[in-house]
Amino acid sequence: MTPLTFMSVATNRYLDYWFKMYESYRTHNQELDNVFFQVFTDRESEALEYCKKNDISNVSVIAIPGYSWPEATILRYEIFSGLGIFELPGIYAHIDADMLFIDFEEMRNRVLSLKEDLLFVTHPGFFRPKGLKRFDFYSNKPICLAKDIYM
Repeated sequence: MTPLTFMSVATNRYLDYWFKMYESYRTHNQELDNVFFQVFTDRESEALEYCKKNDISNVSVIAIPGYSWPEATILRYEIFSGLGIFELPGIYAHIDADMLFIDFEEMRNRVLSLKEDLLFVTHPGFFRPKGLKRFDFYSNKPICLAKDIYM
């Protein structure tokens, strides 16, 4: 199967989001073969410790300065092209550090079936859980509650 590498910029607090993103990948994917991650972060020691503690071997941690928004977004492809590790043939894709994998197999099959050289995706946008999960979400993220009430 074609190797698939996901690249994320996760500086400052976004490394915490990246940890959740990676856990969602592990939850929804039992077969780890040919899927790799490159995380570009200013919190290199924490990322390496996370990988060591969880016996993770498919992640490359690459140190970068602590970019804030919008620098991290504006510079992401410059960061990838300058520091990315492109040893494996296959597909390299950017994924925002604050996204989650919900149906990994469907997404992987779609990406791997593409014949184009360039791929554009629609950002999933604003997300808030429904039902009882909404209470859990807001209790863990009171700043989101304040912002949502304000909006």
